[in-house]
Amino acid sequence: MDPTKKELYTAKRASGLNTSDPDLLQEMQQLKCDPSHNWLLVRIVDNTAVLHACGGGGLKAFSDHLTDDDIYYGALRCLVDEKVKFFHVYFVGQSVSAMKKGKASLSKQAIFNLVEAHGELSFSSGLAEYSDSLVIQAIQSLTKSTNIVI
Repeated sequence: MDPTKKELYTAKRASGLNTSDPDLLQEMQQLKCDPSHNWLLVRIVDNTAVLHACGGGGLKAFSDHLTDDDIYYGALRCLVDEKVKFFHVYFVGQSVSAMKKGKASLSKQAIFNLVEAHGELSFSSGLAEYSDSLVIQAIQSLTKSTNIVI
């Protein structure tokens, strides 16, 4: 293949998503620095990444904010073998249209670039196939550790 054409097809392109919401950026910083904040959730509203919810309370509090009618981009702060590690969570509700799913997958990297993470967890079948224990299992398989605190 001609190198110019290859570049055209493989070049990374900006999603056009606005990720400069001050509340979101402040909470991202809080998540990185403050051990009492261990999760946050982001949604896309009118092509802007906005903070949906954040705080402490661990995985249960994180999961309580997920619904089947939207797409959420999350970040979890975990202690893995007593070291702080971050994980991205991509959650797609069961009631989300195919068009919205496609657009959301294009924006995922723009949001996930805000927090450097050890790995990504994807749940694309809604609440019917999501549980806190599946999140823990996914983190265990990514880290090869059973000593995990969220």
